[in-house]
Amino acid sequence: MENEENLFDGGLYVGIGGTATALVLQVLGVIEPNLLARLFLQSVRITCVALVKIRHVRPYKRALILQSQPGSAVMTA
Repeated sequence: MENEENLFDGGLYVGIGGTATALVLQVLGVIEPNLLARLFLQSVRITCVALVKIRHVRPYKRALILQSQPGSAVMTA
């Protein structure tokens, strides 16, 4: 769980950068629109990963940290 932030954020920025670059290249006529559709789906996957992290991984990580504290009584949902 220590490297969770770095691993997630690096992939997120690379994916968003690739999608933005593909959009610019498509507007300039350098690449075909079908490649843009594929990269759009990549951005949808990145968004889904972000939602999973925000809704599941972060609360789980927080619960683990609180449980590791001495004398803590954490109730999980």
